[in-house]
Amino acid sequence: MRDRLRVCRESPWRYLRQTYDARKLTAKPNCRSKHMAEAKTKQNDLSVDAYLDAITDEARRQDCRVLIKLMSGVTKCEPKMWGTGIVGFGTYHYKYASGQEGDGCLTGFASRKGDISIYIMCGFDGHEVLLAKLGKHKMGKVCLYVRRMSDIDLLLLQQLVERSVAEVRHRYP
Repeated sequence: MRDRLRVCRESPWRYLRQTYDARKLTAKPNCRSKHMAEAKTKQNDLSVDAYLDAITDEARRQDCRVLIKLMSGVTKCEPKMWGTGIVGFGTYHYKYASGQEGDGCLTGFASRKGDISIYIMCGFDGHEVLLAKLGKHKMGKVCLYVRRMSDIDLLLLQQLVERSVAEVRHRYP
């Protein structure tokens, strides 16, 4: 058992290959790896227009076009697809104290089944005040969930996005 633990600490994938290759099973390592997983959601060359055209609800499609105009104006960046379902604007590079690093979009959105997810960074001064006045929404850690753009104040949303982008640029220069 000690040999297995030592091997696992040194190279968890080598241990898994030795243990599971014979049975052709896939498994996750049972100890922490020094190597971080690569981000699955990356900027790509998929078409934003094709993404919008695939949205069947015309009102939702128009709401997404409003967001593109708003976010393009704030970031001065063209919309790009991140993965298959996120429209992002601009990029930044992050590196955490844990050593994990990667790239993300400054801001973005995704049309989901029930709501539109708007990706913003919270934690800047005054974000609670802006959210309180925004209108009908739900808030997650980095997602603002909105059913329709008509449910919220677009000027306040623009301020939220502006302050969020400024905070991201400040934290990750």
